[in-house]
Amino acid sequence: MAISDIVQKIQNILAGGHNLGSRSLVQGRTQTGLLSPVGPEQLVGDRVTVPQQQNTVSQPSTPTQQPTITPTPQPQQGREDIKETIARNVTQEVFGDKAMEAMRVLRHEDEQGNVKGENTRFLTGPEVDISNEGYQKPSETKQAEGDVMGKDGMWYSQDRGLFRINNRTFADFKERKPALLKKAGISSYKDMYDPVKNAKMAKIIYDEQGWNAWFAAPEDLKKK
Repeated sequence: MAISDIVQKIQNILAGGHNLGSRSLVQGRTQTGLLSPVGPEQLVGDRVTVPQQQNTVSQPSTPTQQPTITPTPQPQQGREDIKETIARNVTQEVFGDKAMEAMRVLRHEDEQGNVKGENTRFLTGPEVDISNEGYQKPSETKQAEGDVMGKDGMWYSQDRGLFRINNRTFADFKERKPALLKKAGISSYKDMYDPVKNAKMAKIIYDEQGWNAWFAAPEDLKKK
C-alpha cells in the first residue's frame, strides 16, 4: 500500500469515517443516511469486523422450593380413652359437683394400686350384662323385668349399663317413684343401655341411698 493511501486512511479515521469502497461509515450511518445494518462494527486496519454474538441459552428459572412442613402427629385416642371421655362427660352432666365421686365409683385404685370399681372399663352395652348368680339367694320364679335364669335353672337379678343398675332395684324405684323416672325419660330396664339414662337412674338411687348402693364403691365414699 502506498504511503499516500495510508495517510488518507489515517485522515479518514480522524475525520470519523473510513473508506470501505461501496460503503462509508460515518458516525454509524451509511451514505444513504440510514442506520448501518451491520451493528456494532470495529475498524481494524482496512477491514470492518463485527463481533460475534455469543449464543446464550436462557435457562428457565427454577422456582424457589418451599420447605415441606410435616405436621406433628397427634396421639390417637384409643377405644378405652373414648369410653372414659364419654363416661366423664355424662357423669359431669348428671352428677354436677358429685361427678368426681361418681367416677371413682366406676373406677379407682386402692392403697396397693389395684384398680377396682363397678365398671373399670366404662362399658355400656349388653356384653357386660352381669348375672348375680352366686352372689344372691336364687328365686324359683322371675321377680322382675331383667331377671336371668342361672345354670341351676333358678332366677337371678342382673346389673346393666354404665353404673351397673340392678334390675330389681330398678323395678323397686319404678314402682315407688314413677314420676322421677318419667321426668328422667326412663320407661323400661332396656333404657339402662343408654349411658345418659343410666347415669340419671344412678343419680336417683344415689339421692336416696348414697354410694352404699354400689358394692364396689370406695370405702371412704361409703362412709359419707
